[in-house]
Amino acid sequence: MAAWPTPSWPHRATRWAPPLLEKDQIDTVKGYLETAKANGVELLLPIDTVVAPTFAADAPATVVPSSELPTDQMGLDIGP
Repeated sequence: MAAWPTPSWPHRATRWAPPLLEKDQIDTVKGYLETAKANGVELLLPIDTVVAPTFAADAPATVVPSSELPTDQMGLDIGP
């Protein structure tokens, strides 16, 4: 994936960076969520995400709510 978790759950996010969204994966991820629910499995998703404007060692990283990824940043990792 380009920059996880951005492509993983756009249906739960209120804001995300569209250039990183893998639209062909939306139905796949929805299927995972439906299968988990149907089997009584609680699927835990991160509530915060480490973001930065670029994928570089010296990029200034910050932590934001996963539901509010800035459109000028990329999601790089789950938060602390």
